[in-house]
Formats: sequence, C-alpha cells, structure tokens
Amino acid sequence: MFDRALKRLARVSQNQRLGHTNAFHKMKPAPKKVGTFPVICYSPIDERHRFTGKTRQIARGQLMGAMAGLAVCQPPGSKQFYLFGCDADWNVVSDTWHQSLDEAKEQAEFEYEGVSKTWSYMA
Repeated sequence: MFDRALKRLARVSQNQRLGHTNAFHKMKPAPKKVGTFPVICYSPIDERHRFTGKTRQIARGQLMGAMAGLAVCQPPGSKQFYLFGCDADWNVVSDTWHQSLDEAKEQAEFEYEGVSKTWSYMA
C-alpha cells in the first residue's frame, strides 16, 4: 500500500513540476474537432499517466513538457491520423502524423505511459 502511494506521489510531483495541477481532473471532454480535424479518441493527461520525456516536442522554439490532453484525429477522406498534444482548452500545442490509428496510439503510449487504458472514443 505504501509503495503504491509513494509511486502516486512521485507521479503527481513530476506532473506538478511540468505545470500540471489537480485542475486537469476537471478538464472538459474533447470537442468534436481539435484543430480542424474530427476527434477519433482523446484522453486528459493526469496522475494516471507518466510523461516519459522520450520524445522532444518543440513549439515556438521552446521545448514542451507534458501536455494537458491528447487527441487522435483523422482528416476527412484520409486514412492517416494525427496525434495532437493539447493544452487544457484542447488547443493544439504539438502534433505527430501516423499511418494508422494503432500507430498513433502506440506513439501516445510511448510518450505517456498508461494512456492506452484511458482513451475515450467519440460516438
């Protein structure tokens, strides 16, 4: 029990250093579109996840830390997908392009351990 609590505390502390707070628990569900593309699935990033730092995302010349949420989107008429890293209002901060939904979700898990268990899918 203590080990689990200690691991949770370490994860929460890491998220706080990266600008996360408990407010992300209250993050709204993703809108139907993020950027200009329809959302296939999404997940807020919170203490259920561990930001691995295995991928370096640069936005406006700055190295980004953990995102507030992730969204996998598919352009209309396309077979490819984007994995978007988003702020707390679901604005796109970072993106990666993938040939399949599974590839996008594998990249998300590579960047945020635990996200494979927390995806929500659009109806």
